Amino acid sequence: MKNQVKIFVVFAVLLSCGIISANAQITNISQVKDVKSTDKHFTALQSLVERYGVFSEEKFRANDPLTREEFVVLLNESLDRLIDLAASTDEDIAAYELFNTYSANETNLTSISQIKDIKASYNQYIHLESLIERYGIDICDKDKNFRPAKTVTEKEFYTWIAKIFNGSANSNPSATKAVTRSEWVIVMNAALDSVNERIADIISEKESNKLGDTIKNLPSKGKAKIVKYLLSYSPDNTCIDFSGATKDLRLAADKGGIWNGYKIKNDDIGEIVFETNNTCKKGEKLVLLRIGTAIVTMSEKGIKRLK
Repeated sequence: MKNQVKIFVVFAVLLSCGIISANAQITNISQVKDVKSTDKHFTALQSLVERYGVFSEEKFRANDPLTREEFVVLLNESLDRLIDLAASTDEDIAAYELFNTYSANETNLTSISQIKDIKASYNQYIHLESLIERYGIDICDKDKNFRPAKTVTEKEFYTWIAKIFNGSANSNPSATKAVTRSEWVIVMNAALDSVNERIADIISEKESNKLGDTIKNLPSKGKAKIVKYLLSYSPDNTCIDFSGATKDLRLAADKGGIWNGYKIKNDDIGEIVFETNNTCKKGEKLVLLRIGTAIVTMSEKGIKRLK
């Protein structure tokens, strides 16, 4: 019995310090008890829970006013998630490409220790510290107090989101009316979706540049023909993938050297110049590959030499 009491006390202490969360296992919108599919915020909240994994409360309380503490927690978790999403695709994408540093009242804090009313025992200390010291974002008042329980006004909220995510602020926000949690998740989810699209655009641009550099370095003979052929498949370079073709060909070479009826030797297989996925305009997979000194196209219809 004494051991059970000790375990309970330790759990309570960890919970109160924010080291563990009672709602850490929320992974599906059905686990949030006070939302319905007909609620205007349902889709946005579902996305935050199931797609981004940044909301983990069992009760949503849609009409409650948003506090600064709540804003900071979700914002920091969202920025962490965006960084993870970007890194999973291209680890060289920097935070400044996705969102901005921002000081709401030009206090320009660089350390959480500069905030007057926050101590290390504050239960959301880690989120506030991350926002300020990792992401360069602070929403403290001019006197350098955070005031975690203070409600966020519509004007504050829409201004902060617009400045951080390069969005447009609400045209007529109230400077006195508190923003609701319902509004909060709708706007935050839209901001995350926008940044997610930006990540895809950055990757597409980098891959497009990679393709351009590769083509630029090819011998001039046949280059125009290659470019024309590529553009007929992917006029906006949206189908570049660069993954899988060499592996598939090497496996084919290992299994007798036959790929779609053509003989291929491992030693002949050079770098992939271009590869599409199955969602491209012509509906088939296309690989532009160097085999020996030749540039060839490969698709389900066979191999065609371009150069």
